[in-house]
Amino acid sequence: MKPLTINFSDFNKKFKNIITNKAPALIQRGFAQAGMQLMRDAVMERPTVPIDEGWLRGSGSVFVNGKFVAESPSGKKGKAAKSDNTSKDKNGDCAVVGFNAPYAARLHEAERFKFREPSAGPKFLESKLIRHRNEYFKIIANIIKRGN
Repeated sequence: MKPLTINFSDFNKKFKNIITNKAPALIQRGFAQAGMQLMRDAVMERPTVPIDEGWLRGSGSVFVNGKFVAESPSGKKGKAAKSDNTSKDKNGDCAVVGFNAPYAARLHEAERFKFREPSAGPKFLESKLIRHRNEYFKIIANIIKRGN
C-alpha cells in the first residue's frame, strides 16, 4: 500500500501571510476598538471623568503602538494628546488610554476629594479596566475572529 502524503505548502504560505500580515492589523484594530470603549466608559459610566469646565474630559486620547487613534468623545474644551512617548511593548502590542490635563493623575487618585458632579469620582479609568476587562478582551478577540 502506498503511503498517504499531503502537501501543506499552499496552506503554509497562506498561514504565514495571515500571521505576518493580517493578524497584526486585526490585533491593532482590536486594541483601538477596546481602547475607544474604555474611553467612552470612563466618560459615561460611574465614576465618570470629572467635569467642571470640560478640560479634563476633552484631554482624553487613545494610542495603539504609539500611534494616535482616537480622542475623547466628550468635551469641547481640553486638548487630546496627538503623540505618545510610549512605544510598542517589548512583549507585543500596547494600547494607551489616558487624559493629559495636568491634574488628571491627581484627580484619578483623589479618593478623598469632593467632586462637584455627583457621577464623577476617582479611579475613573482603573475601575473600568477592572470591571470590564473581559469585555475589552472580547472586543479584540471578536475583531480577530471576524477578520475585519
